[in-house]
Amino acid sequence: MKEFDDQNRRQMVQWQEKLLRTSVRRRIRAGRLCEAVGTATNRSALEIGMGDAGLAVRLRQTGGDWHHVGIGPDALRSLDCVTGGPAGEWSPGGGLPFDDGSFELVVVDGALEWVEDESAFIRECHRVLQTDGRLILDVRHARRFSLMHCWRVLLGERRGGEGGGRAGYTAHHLFDLLKDGFDVPGIDRYSGFFVELLGALATGLLRLGGAADCFRPQEDDQSQFYRYQKVRLVSLLGMPLFMLADLLDRALFFLPRYRLLATTKRRVWRERRIPKLRDGRSIAEAAINTRIGSAAPF
Repeated sequence: MKEFDDQNRRQMVQWQEKLLRTSVRRRIRAGRLCEAVGTATNRSALEIGMGDAGLAVRLRQTGGDWHHVGIGPDALRSLDCVTGGPAGEWSPGGGLPFDDGSFELVVVDGALEWVEDESAFIRECHRVLQTDGRLILDVRHARRFSLMHCWRVLLGERRGGEGGGRAGYTAHHLFDLLKDGFDVPGIDRYSGFFVELLGALATGLLRLGGAADCFRPQEDDQSQFYRYQKVRLVSLLGMPLFMLADLLDRALFFLPRYRLLATTKRRVWRERRIPKLRDGRSIAEAAINTRIGSAAPF
C-alpha cells in the first residue's frame, strides 16, 4: 500500500467531514453515536467498523486516544486514510489485536452484521475492555414483513445475502448476545421510515453512478476527490428533501425505527443459562403445557 502523505490525508479528512455534513441519514447516526460516547480527553477508545471514514473522524473529535479496527481489507484501508494508521483488522481466528483490558470504551458501528461468529466477537470486545468499560453497539433493526426491507433489496442496499452479512437484529436477539458479559440498561431505536426510505434510494443512485464507496476512501485512488465533488453537489441538492423526511419522522414518532443503539457496561463474564427441568423442558414450557388444576383429586 502506498504511503499517504500528510497533505492528502488532511484533504481526505476535510472531504469526509463535508460528505458527512451533507448526508442527513449518516449525520443522524453520527450524532446518536457521539451522544452515547460523550466527551473525554484522557480515555482509551476503540472503534470497530466497516470503514465509514467520516464517522471515524467524528468519533475522534469527541476526544481521547482512539484506535480503529476494520472488518475486511477495504475497511482497513479506508480507516488508514483518515487516521494515519495503522488500523487493525478483525481476524476470525485470532480475534482483536490488543491486550486484555486495553480500552475504556469500545464502539461497534455497523460491523456486527458482518462478523461470522458474533458470539466470539462479543467475547473479544469483553476481553479488551477494562473492568468498568463500556461497549456501544449500533446495528440495523431487523423487522419481519418489512416493506423497507423489500425496498432495500430492490435498490441493492441490503445486508443478508451479500458477503455473509445479516439483515440486522431484534432487540431481543441483541440482548441475548450481550447478557453473559454486559449489563444492558436499555436499547434505543432511531432513524425513522422516511429518512431510511430516501437513504436507501440515495445509496442505489450512488451505486449506479459508481460512487457507492465514496465514504470508504482508498489511498491508491486519486480520482476519488473528483467524485467527492459530484457526490457533495448531489447531496446538497437533495438535502431539503431529507430534512423534510426527518421532520416527518419526528412528527410521526409512532412509526417504526430502523436502527438499534445499545449502550452497555462490562461486568464479569458469566453464562446465563435458562433453568431446565429433569425432562429437559424449561419452566415456561412446563407452565404452558400443564393444565391448571390437573393435580386436584376431583
